[in-house]
Amino acid sequence: ADDGGTELGGANVSATHYARLKVFPNPRVFSVTPRLSAVSGGGVVTIAGIFFGSAYSRDFRAESYGDVAVTVGGERCADVVHVSDVAVTCVLPAGLGRADVVVEVQDGVLTRRGVLEA
Repeated sequence: ADDGGTELGGANVSATHYARLKVFPNPRVFSVTPRLSAVSGGGVVTIAGIFFGSAYSRDFRAESYGDVAVTVGGERCADVVHVSDVAVTCVLPAGLGRADVVVEVQDGVLTRRGVLEA
């Protein structure tokens, strides 16, 4: 195999190089239950989906993930609990009607988002 020649100081040698590819899939949001809650807020909802943070989407396991956030209609939910790779719970903010639900997972400098449109 030619690695580019020797004109600029290279060497005509072959070597095998291995690379490790790490995939960070975006979260996918499938449903929110219950679908109705008081406009005054405070209701607890469960968001179901996949790739919310696990060995499959982050290459390690932990007792909890503090880097999962949920917004509903652009407003942050309180008390977000990462239940598993497929479920997150949170307390709804006040004043929302029909709204998009966004699950955001932060992996260092990488932020991944999944959206369930209203």
